Amino acid sequence: MIPDMLDGLPVTGFGGIFYYNMDITSIGGGANIKAVGNYAFAGCTVLNSVSLPACTTVGDGAFSDCWNLSTVSLPACTTVGESAFRSCEGLSSVSLPACTTVGDGAFQYCEVLSSVSLPACTTVGDFAFYTCEALNSVTFGQNAPAQAANVFEYSTPTIYVSNPHATGWGDTWNGRPVVRAASMTDIDVATNALIQTYLLSSNAWMTISNQTLTIWRTIDGVSTSLWSSAESEGGGGIDPAFTNAVWLALADKADRAWG
Repeated sequence: MIPDMLDGLPVTGFGGIFYYNMDITSIGGGANIKAVGNYAFAGCTVLNSVSLPACTTVGDGAFSDCWNLSTVSLPACTTVGESAFRSCEGLSSVSLPACTTVGDGAFQYCEVLSSVSLPACTTVGDFAFYTCEALNSVTFGQNAPAQAANVFEYSTPTIYVSNPHATGWGDTWNGRPVVRAASMTDIDVATNALIQTYLLSSNAWMTISNQTLTIWRTIDGVSTSLWSSAESEGGGGIDPAFTNAVWLALADKADRAWG
């Protein structure tokens, strides 16, 4: 556990003291850690979990060759550097809700990686998911990033776009098929109007995936989940009774949305 303070001073980094450390199994805490430096934990072959809630930047090669890394929690991370998670052979899924930039080769050779969620991402580098042979899905929520070289070479995911208002997505992106979320209008015009009236916004929509209803809204340019039927209570100021009524009204229409 990384302390927040040491001798009365905030702990803001750790340099290269863990480079190729063969004993460290988990990284957590560190409320003042804003960045993980280049190759900071490279070659930590028994490291299995990382949780750094305040970290916004993961440097080049930061967790490369962490063969047993299986759990990553970086909710504030906006930038993933080049080869940051290269050859993390135990990593099966990644969700980076704030990440806008994925560097060149960031996840290359993550051979069991099957799903990636990047709802805020706008930039993806060359070879980002090269030889991720188990990769089934990558989910985006913003306008399509620019094309890059060999992003999915030797990988065969389907690209899902959760925001029906996002632009620039064709039938394929970087050679992989794209599936768009059904818009509110596609699913139920009356419920579309109900949700948009309730939120006082025309830029709101809904997705249904795996029998889960989610209500979204664009806030400060970012697709934001306001409520999900998988949650026990409403979020974002949404009345649970309202959203439960919406869910009941649309449950029989789930097969008209992607997922």
